[in-house]
Amino acid sequence: MSVRIVYPLAGLVLLIIIILPFIIKVGVECQSQFGACPSEIEVQLNRFDGSSLFRARRESSKYLAKNYLVSDFSMQFKIPNLLDINLLIKKPAFAILDRSTGKTGLVDKDGRIISVSLGSSLPTVAVMKTDLQVGSSVSAQELFALELIQGIWQMYQVGLGELKDDGLVVELPGRITVIFPKEGDKDILLGEVRLVYGKVENIDTLGKYSQIDLRFKNPVLR
Repeated sequence: MSVRIVYPLAGLVLLIIIILPFIIKVGVECQSQFGACPSEIEVQLNRFDGSSLFRARRESSKYLAKNYLVSDFSMQFKIPNLLDINLLIKKPAFAILDRSTGKTGLVDKDGRIISVSLGSSLPTVAVMKTDLQVGSSVSAQELFALELIQGIWQMYQVGLGELKDDGLVVELPGRITVIFPKEGDKDILLGEVRLVYGKVENIDTLGKYSQIDLRFKNPVLR
C-alpha cells in the first residue's frame, strides 16, 4: 500500500476515534460486587441512557465520585453501544440504634450512615436519640463508641453497648459491666479490658467484682 493511501487512511481512523464518543449514543448498565447496583444509584445513572458516550461517561463519573455509597468504580465501553459501569459499594462496619425511634443506622468504617433499617447483626451502639439521616456522619463520640464495641465483639462476641452520659456501657459474660470513656486511645482501652477482665474472671476473684470502670487513669473495680 502506498504512502499516499496510508496517511489519509490513518488520519481518517484517528478522526473517527476522536469524534466517535461525541456521536455514538449509548445505553448505561450498572452492577456492583453484590450483583445489582443500589436502586437509588441506578435511577440516577439511567438518566444518561441515550446520551453520547462522552456525556454519559463524564456525567456518570461526576455523580459516582460524589456518592457516599461508592468506594470505587470503573467504566468500559462495549460494542456496539453500551457503557458498562462496575461499582465497589461500601460495606457497613457497625450499627447505631436510635432508642427513640427503634431504627438502626448502618455505618461504614469512616462513620458515615449508608442505610437505615429496623435492626442489624453488626456490632451496635444504642443511644437515646441521634440523627440517622443517610449520607450524614455520626458524631466523634459515637464513632469512637462504635469502634470500641467492634473490638469487644471481636474479643468476646458481645455486640451491643449503650452510649450514656457517663460513657459507653457494655455487659460482658459473667455479668461484668464495663464503662468506657467517651474518648481516648481505643487500643489501650481494649487492652485494659482484656487484662482486667481476665483477672476478674479468675477463679480466685470470681464473683467478687461486677464492674470495670475505665474512665480513670487506672481501671477501677467495684
